[in-house]
Amino acid sequence: MVVNKNLTLDLFLQRARAERGYAKAMFTNMYNSIFAECHYVEDEYEQYYKSEYDDLKQYLHVRYCISKKWADRLIAEKEANPGYTIIVYDSLSFGDGSIDSLMFEDKLADRIENLLLLKEQL
Repeated sequence: MVVNKNLTLDLFLQRARAERGYAKAMFTNMYNSIFAECHYVEDEYEQYYKSEYDDLKQYLHVRYCISKKWADRLIAEKEANPGYTIIVYDSLSFGDGSIDSLMFEDKLADRIENLLLLKEQL
């Protein structure tokens, strides 16, 4: 997943317009689900694994079982946007998994992606 490096919980909630109540709790859980135990792939690669792999694409493919085609997409999006970074997170390590179902529901997927990248809302 590609996210904006400058994203914080407060900024995420502000952009989601989740000020109180259920909306604030839901978006807080969503943010925590993603970032509580995520791995910042580039940092991890540069610090620990660069000597073991030919490049970041191979690292993503071998270490995280990400297809080469998808790895190319992640890397291209990150390279086109210097403020972005690649993360990997375990969706089941925080909460009950219902947040992931909500995040990737067709109706919300684009909005959630825009929030994570700090893009303007459509």
